[in-house]
Amino acid sequence: MHRQVLVSCLSLRNLEEGLIMKTKYLHISAYPCNKCDGPVVAGAFGIRESEITREGELTQVGAVCLSCGNKQSKMSDGNVVRQFAPVEWAAPKTRKIASDLPVHA
Repeated sequence: MHRQVLVSCLSLRNLEEGLIMKTKYLHISAYPCNKCDGPVVAGAFGIRESEITREGELTQVGAVCLSCGNKQSKMSDGNVVRQFAPVEWAAPKTRKIASDLPVHA
């Protein structure tokens, strides 16, 4: 409870100072493939402008069947969709390029 109050106070202070704290959330769902009935995994991002606002509209990033590779953009009517809990997604601070990776002999 103490931590929650502290986070709320920090958020209010940031709002008062005019800072915008956008948080990105990754949404994952799975449903059967139209071609092979394998699992299609779909991803989307949602953004919250602050801790006290709701998440905005989701931006779809893609869907692919893990069994046959079919890039299925829409699921069939009547398919059961399994939704997984959204997770906060922070972009990595630095990216490694191929020349930075170790070479294995």
